[in-house]
Amino acid sequence: MDFLKSRKCAPPAALSRPPRTPLTPRRDLDPSRLVVFGRSLGGAVAVALAAANPASLRCVVLENTFTSIPDMAGCVLPLLAHLVGKGKPFTWLVQDAWRSEERISQVLVPILFLCSGLDEMVPPQQMRALWALRSNQRSVWLEFPRAHHMDAWATGGPGYWAGFKSFLTQEGVYEDAQCAPTD
Repeated sequence: MDFLKSRKCAPPAALSRPPRTPLTPRRDLDPSRLVVFGRSLGGAVAVALAAANPASLRCVVLENTFTSIPDMAGCVLPLLAHLVGKGKPFTWLVQDAWRSEERISQVLVPILFLCSGLDEMVPPQQMRALWALRSNQRSVWLEFPRAHHMDAWATGGPGYWAGFKSFLTQEGVYEDAQCAPTD
């Protein structure tokens, strides 16, 4: 079933599997202009898509993305902090781990990292860890010190949109990127 054409939601199992088909099966999509954007869990999906489709897109934008679900377990549920995570006894219970820290080195295109300094959901150090894993590849880091998990685009104001536009222009996605919302 093609979930993009249906009104149904994809089953969780479908989301946890790496993509098996090309990202751009349509002939009317130009991979040299295709950008994958992901925020939070969507960032883990974006990393997985980009890692599995290295020749099918131009660049990736990650906003407030985590290193893995096990790393997030103790952040979201503090009681799990000593039980689930790297080197902890019950990490094996996490079936859909979304291990971006393992996949990010397989992403061959440039990445724009957008980090909220006051993120109350995903600790900014997890975004910094993903950034550090990309240190030898083309990437751009933008941090918004007063932004929270879901408001970087608003709190970051013109700097957010200017950074987004600059990255897309630098990567040749648009000659004059029009990223900011219009009234």
